[in-house]
Parts: sequence; structure tokens; C-alpha cells
Amino acid sequence: MHHKLMLAVLCGLASAPAFAAEMTAGDLFEFCVSRDPVNHDTCRFFILGATQAFGMSNGVGDKGLRVCVPENTSDAAMVKQFQDMAAIDFTAFPQDRQMPAVALVGAVMTKAYPCKPK
Repeated sequence: MHHKLMLAVLCGLASAPAFAAEMTAGDLFEFCVSRDPVNHDTCRFFILGATQAFGMSNGVGDKGLRVCVPENTSDAAMVKQFQDMAAIDFTAFPQDRQMPAVALVGAVMTKAYPCKPK
């Protein structure tokens, strides 16, 4: 019985898609401007997580995103920065709504919070 259960689990894993659908920049923007607290929290946590990941990658290789958010920067300030810069970007380049959300967060945070040269 135990082997049948294990086989069923493995078959299920093998048939599952490898990656979940990637959140688009437009989807993230809609979460950010939503008045629904759950949607807004989704936006905030996504931006914080992505920005933290970019910050942790500083100094890894010569290329890539370099983000240095000052310690006293609030979550709200980072979300506002994303909202403002995404709105400007989407006006000029509407097709950017379809890009991966993490790519736009990286671009915005790199511009807003660049690292000082060493």
C-alpha cells in the first residue's frame, strides 16, 4: 500500500507543470494600487522580497542588479516608488505590463536605490 501511495505521488509530481505562471508587472501594479488590503499586502511582500534578493546579490559577479536600500526606508516608501515609476513606464511603454514583475521591480529599485561606488 505504501508503495502505491508513493507511486501516485511521484506520478502526480511528474505531471505537474514545472513552473507556476509568472506574475506580470501589470498584475503587480494592479495589486499595488488596489484598495483591498490583501492585494496591497501581496504587492508589498512581493516588492520587499524581490528587493531583498537583489540586495543580497550585491557583490556577486560584475554584472546584475545592484540595490542598496537605506535602512530607514519604509515599506510604504518602496511600494510608492514602484507605483510611481511603473505608472510612468507603462504610459511610455504599455507593453511593459506583460514583462515579469520581478524584472520591473529590479529596474525600479536599482534606479531608486543605487549602490554607491566602492
